Amino acid sequence: MTNFFRGIGDFFVGCKMVATTRELWPYVWIPLLINIVVYAIVVGVGIYFYGDLMAYFMPTGEAWYVAIFRFFAWIIFTVVIGLGIFFTFFVVASTIASPFNERLSAKYEELITGRHVSEGFGVTAVITQEIKRLIVYVIIFGLLLFLTSIISFIPFVNFLVPVLWLLFAVYVAAFEFISYVLDRRGLLLGEKSSYLRSRLLRCGGFGLATAWGMLIPVVNVAVIPCAVVGATHLAIKSGVPQGRAGKDSRSIRGPGKDPGRAPEFDNLLEESSGDEVK
Repeated sequence: MTNFFRGIGDFFVGCKMVATTRELWPYVWIPLLINIVVYAIVVGVGIYFYGDLMAYFMPTGEAWYVAIFRFFAWIIFTVVIGLGIFFTFFVVASTIASPFNERLSAKYEELITGRHVSEGFGVTAVITQEIKRLIVYVIIFGLLLFLTSIISFIPFVNFLVPVLWLLFAVYVAAFEFISYVLDRRGLLLGEKSSYLRSRLLRCGGFGLATAWGMLIPVVNVAVIPCAVVGATHLAIKSGVPQGRAGKDSRSIRGPGKDPGRAPEFDNLLEESSGDEVK
């Protein structure tokens, strides 16, 4: 379980570095402003249509059992609408801000390794990569929605519904933000999945911390830059292999002293990468 808590720690390292590292700030404020605007629009639309949606789906009648059913239905639909707002915000904000998030990740890698990181993909290519990831998320989301809508009516099994949705949120959070580093190394979709599986506990801890942060209103607008930096930190510590489609011949080999790295970042790379698997 040590790596699980290290993954949680990686997220908070990202928060600390975003808050205290001036070199990162120019790459943070633009996606932060984008997140604020997108969040305000999505929440505003959600609040505007909330009453109509609840009125449409709520059962009517004066019988006592209808009142009980209405109470539980109100809770369920409120949670569903909240998840819809969260997922919409995540999808839109991640897509629009993806070029800035890629540069933020690259800048942090430069700071912590002391090595120049190439621009990698252009804006169009970065957005294309993001859209490909979002298609995967939407497919999984649809399948999970279908599955949970069935098992939610099965006694003694329906308790798995919130667990499955939590696992989905953890997976999306981990896969999304670690992908910026993996894309620069040219890892394909299958290689990315293998990478996450080989570091399951650490990526799971990071994804859990990020997912919880994304669910906190207002705070979640600042979570994305922190998660980008935290995921880059995780990858640098645990090592990233070169993918088959990689254009850059370098790969991160894990911690180690580099003469070009700023001294204040040395203590962030003290952990060995040899115990990262599982």
